[in-house]
Amino acid sequence: MNVFVYRSYTFDVNEKLATQAFAEASQLHLQKNELLDQFSFMQESLGKADAEIALIRKHSDEKVQELLMQLNTSKAEQLGLPRMILVQSYISVQPLV
Repeated sequence: MNVFVYRSYTFDVNEKLATQAFAEASQLHLQKNELLDQFSFMQESLGKADAEIALIRKHSDEKVQELLMQLNTSKAEQLGLPRMILVQSYISVQPLV
C-alpha cells in the first residue's frame, strides 16, 4: 500500500468518524433540550402543587380553628361559662404545621 492510498484511506476513516461524532453530538444536544424542557415542566408543576398544598393547609387550619371555636362555644354553653374565657383558649391554639 503506497503512502497516497494509506493517507486517502485514513482521511476517509477520519471523515466517517467525524461525521458519526457530529451526528451523535447533535442527538445528545436534542436529548439535552428535551430533558431541560421536561425539567422546566416538572419545576412548574411542583410549584403549582406546593401552592395548592399551602392553600389546602390554610383552609384546613381555618376549618380546625372554626371547629375548635364551635366546640368551645358548645362546652361553654353546657357548662354555663362566659364565652370570653373559652375564646382565650381558642386564640392560643396554634395551627398544625
